[in-house]
Amino acid sequence: MGQVAKYLYRWTGMIFGENKRYYIERRIGDRMLHSQIGDVAAYLSFVVGNIGERQALINAFTINESYFYREEHQFKALSAQILPQIVRDKRPGDLVRIWSMPCSTGEEAYSIAIWLLENWPLVDAYNIEIVGSDIDTHALDRAREGYYGARAGAAAGSAGQ
Repeated sequence: MGQVAKYLYRWTGMIFGENKRYYIERRIGDRMLHSQIGDVAAYLSFVVGNIGERQALINAFTINESYFYREEHQFKALSAQILPQIVRDKRPGDLVRIWSMPCSTGEEAYSIAIWLLENWPLVDAYNIEIVGSDIDTHALDRAREGYYGARAGAAAGSAGQ
């Protein structure tokens, strides 16, 4: 399983130690079953040469926990400390880019926009651009749809309580 962890680190930067052995074995086992390859070495050779399967394997290792207003203290820090420093040397109307990464299915990026509209008095003074990215292509597909179920909003209702 060490070779799998090395490839995942090379491709994604994700680190999986020995304590994640079961997690790695389960995820790679699922992908091997799906690919109908019974040997780990053969599967890894297949993955190295097949970008589609490589992405499917990467997707299998992502967590994708996301909901609105997750980690509210970060939004507070953004509007109270980070953005005031960023705009200190900008003029009204200048571009301010915010990168939400990893954004999973997009709730965090939308939460930043909502938070700024509701909590940062200078939001209308600048051209704010919020970009979300993630390594999991399935999560990004769901983010593009822009549909969020009750769980995404329910978790937001408990934030800060």
